[in-house]
Amino acid sequence: MITFQEFERIFKHFNEGVYLVDKNRKILYYNEAAEHFSGYDRHYVMGRHCFDNIFNHMAEDGTLLCFNGCPLHRSIQENVDTEAYVYLRHKDGFRLKVHVKTMPILENGEVTGALEVFSPVIPQEDTNQTIHFYKQQLLMDPLTKVHNRKILETGDPLLDLNQSDMQRMGVIFLDIDNFKSYNDTYGHELGDRILINIAKTLTNAVGMNDLVIRYGGEEFLILSPDSSKEKLVILAEKIRILVENTKIEKDELSLNYQISLGATLRHYKEPLVASINRADQAMYKSKFLGKNRVTYLE
Repeated sequence: MITFQEFERIFKHFNEGVYLVDKNRKILYYNEAAEHFSGYDRHYVMGRHCFDNIFNHMAEDGTLLCFNGCPLHRSIQENVDTEAYVYLRHKDGFRLKVHVKTMPILENGEVTGALEVFSPVIPQEDTNQTIHFYKQQLLMDPLTKVHNRKILETGDPLLDLNQSDMQRMGVIFLDIDNFKSYNDTYGHELGDRILINIAKTLTNAVGMNDLVIRYGGEEFLILSPDSSKEKLVILAEKIRILVENTKIEKDELSLNYQISLGATLRHYKEPLVASINRADQAMYKSKFLGKNRVTYLE
């Protein structure tokens, strides 16, 4: 097998994350871009197995891939190249969508390991005037770096896209379950970290034209132009699963947190505030039904 020095010479300056595993998926090499994208230092990662609670790759449907559908494992077992879109768990706890390519490493005709190349999925620059307006005018929440609710008062044309029955805006309202207990038990610093991680997970999960807004406290709002009931519920459920399978570290503890979501479609020429209120009602119904779920209201 190629030596560490040879891999370093080849992959050190790659823009993509690259790591090499042996046939048991022990990590033998980890380049600088992989460190940057994942947050994990190579000295922490190398020598561990990729399934040792590090990346926790997840499919869009919430399937955890380490022991069921891992692209690297398939390359090793079947001697094939693979390609997939997965959600990597960053060291800071949020989920990052990445494009993964894997290929087997052969020595004398035998598979001795596999190589994975990955990079974040970043929406392409959109030259549409509406999106350009937001890039110029957006109002940010200083903690989470997503829009704050004042963006709803800007009169931006994107918020008026629902002016025909051919194009309906999806509205998702979500609230962190039991958030006060996290603050009371572990302190506001951990509560802030949860808010930041959820905002990052939402930003990485939604579409290029969707808006993520911190509506207030532990509440977030997502506006999804040109949606449908099916697409909206799928998006909301994907977000719920991603958050549910994300952890945050506190001292020796590894803490999960969950969210309740409400979803609705904005009616033709309906004031946006009415749609948001209906999504809020749907969210409270999710709370009433046991939390950590999605409720849709017409």
